[in-house]
Amino acid sequence: FQVDPGDKRVVEVALYVSENLGRSYEKVATALPTDKGFNFSAKRDGWYWFTVQTIDEDNNRYPSNVERESPGLKVYVDTTTPTVILKEARATGENVSVQWDIQDDSLDITTLEMEYRPRGGSWQSQKIQKVERGSVTWNPGSSDVIEVRMEVKDKAGNLGVARTDVQANGRGGGGWGGGRRTSGGGDLSSVQKINSKTIRLNYRTEDVGPSGISTI
Repeated sequence: FQVDPGDKRVVEVALYVSENLGRSYEKVATALPTDKGFNFSAKRDGWYWFTVQTIDEDNNRYPSNVERESPGLKVYVDTTTPTVILKEARATGENVSVQWDIQDDSLDITTLEMEYRPRGGSWQSQKIQKVERGSVTWNPGSSDVIEVRMEVKDKAGNLGVARTDVQANGRGGGGWGGGRRTSGGGDLSSVQKINSKTIRLNYRTEDVGPSGISTI
């Protein structure tokens, strides 16, 4: 805030906030005219409307009723990551197909991107429609397992990420991501529930070079 330097009568500036779109305001901080600002910590995501009130040396307040005034600042706090659900869809021949579903209250759909790569290869961009719910089918040029990654941001800059594995013959893998909820192949038949904190994982190696493998 900025107080007119010529107005020496102001002795205090009060900050009011509304969390219900201006229906009521609560006084949350005070400052001296020379402080130039307030620190405010939001309790939750959502809209915060702010207005200030000055108090002079005679205890006159302007405005006298902050609820009748237009807010000086409106801020929407958004700390929630977009939900990205990514799963394999039915495809034929050498094609692969992926469906997605994105959920967020302030999504910036223009930031939606999809990439794919054969396992261990380089990422390639896949052209898709920038929509919240959609699907795409393409020929990745490989019969190997294809890793697919989708990213999108909301208007506050929070990044949602999801990944899944697909294969041209229709065999899919699990999915994972950085959103609140992600999904892989959509088939939970391979999920195992165990009663031990020790997990044994089997693996196999393919295309081992002449120098062999030192670490997995």
